[in-house]
Amino acid sequence: MSDKTISYLNTRWWYRLLKVIVIITFFLGSISTSILIYSDKKPENIIDNQMTTISCYGKIYTTNELDLFFYKYVDTNSINFAKKKCKEIEYQKNSYKYEGQPLPSKFGDKLAILQNPEMKVPDDPNFSINEGYKLTDGYLKVCLYIIIWWIILYIIFEIIKRSFYYIVLGTIKPKK
Repeated sequence: MSDKTISYLNTRWWYRLLKVIVIITFFLGSISTSILIYSDKKPENIIDNQMTTISCYGKIYTTNELDLFFYKYVDTNSINFAKKKCKEIEYQKNSYKYEGQPLPSKFGDKLAILQNPEMKVPDDPNFSINEGYKLTDGYLKVCLYIIIWWIILYIIFEIIKRSFYYIVLGTIKPKK
């Protein structure tokens, strides 16, 4: 190898094949990592506990007033817990109304009812949870992560290319 230029390398079939393999690897790496970043960091709607309200027994409560915290979505357990909290508050506010009531037969065990006085309070037919949502992160942040990764990937491939030139041609920045 007396002529140490890139033009000389371009006359070799293995160098052209190596360039094609590197380019395909770079694009596949860029696309696959972009998909992985998007699937991991994509924005999603989650419950905003500041904006979520609960209506029960004619009053509207915030999640803070009921000591509730919803994470991402409202499930059946969350709804049942919110109903129980509403019953407890209703019982505490109006315990005089419920003291003389006969115990509901569906609860059966009197000890359980004595331990959970909110069971004496009838279910609120107008119970509702008005969910407030917020978007996590955003598409701008996802794009920023993808661009940063592309820059890192480019730097890695540039280091590999310069190392190859140094090994084959004896210099990091060869002549054209």
